[in-house]
Amino acid sequence: MQLTNGTYWNDAANWSLGKVSQPCHHVVIPSGHNVILAAGKRGYGRALEVQLNCELKVEPRGVMDIKKN
Repeated sequence: MQLTNGTYWNDAANWSLGKVSQPCHHVVIPSGHNVILAAGKRGYGRALEVQLNCELKVEPRGVMDIKKN
């Protein structure tokens, strides 16, 4: 699944599948996009690919939970 627009990780409208990523998803942040995992939120994925010229910001108390099963 890929970030397509918007900024916030936990907004389903920002993702190619129309839902927030789950532990089974390979997540891609494409070039030129910036995404924020808001304070106190969790971001999930099986794999995370952050491409060139983009930024992933995890705010305080935010947790990225990326685990290959």
